[in-house]
Amino acid sequence: MKKRHRILILAGVAIATLLVIGTLYFSWAEGWSFVDSFYFSSATITTLGYGDFVPTTNATKLVATIYSLISIPTAFIAFGIIAEKYVEIRLGQMEKKMSQMLKKEDEIEKDIERKE
Repeated sequence: MKKRHRILILAGVAIATLLVIGTLYFSWAEGWSFVDSFYFSSATITTLGYGDFVPTTNATKLVATIYSLISIPTAFIAFGIIAEKYVEIRLGQMEKKMSQMLKKEDEIEKDIERKE
């Protein structure tokens, strides 16, 4: 497996792990459904923070704060890695297309020169 793929998988696993940990904890600690806990965790990780779900106990507030301090930078780094790899792939595709176009242009110019 290429290093690029391992890094992408690791970034995806990091995001998924953060979401699972947050979902399980907040579901247990606050008594929320898994859907609500996942929603809260994903809103927290992405810094959306709608405010419709909030921790209610001091312990859960403390955990939510620590969760935010760890998960937000980790998720942003992971999202950055994924975006960077996507851009690299797209640039590679564009460079390949450009190279093909330049070759065709050279062929056309040679054909024109031969006809003259």
